[in-house]
Amino acid sequence: MLTLPELETDTRHLLLRAISGSRAYGLDTPESDTDIKGVFVLPEADFYALNPIEQLHNPSNDVVYYSFLPFFPFFPLLLPSLFFFLTPPSPALL
Repeated sequence: MLTLPELETDTRHLLLRAISGSRAYGLDTPESDTDIKGVFVLPEADFYALNPIEQLHNPSNDVVYYSFLPFFPFFPLLLPSLFFFLTPPSPALL
């Protein structure tokens, strides 16, 4: 099963990784943390599993990666919401 450390070191399954929140838009303060969000595709073994992974995150939820699989059927309906998430300012892309 895919884990967060595996996804961050082996980026074959990573579609998008970007800084989000206040740092992405230049509204951060010295006390602000760095939030990272991303989208990944499941490895083949996890894709066919009975309980596919929908999200990987660290304990503080500052780093969150979402599986593309649950969004795919709803992509046309969620387009405005996904557009905001999938189009961070250029300097925020990692």
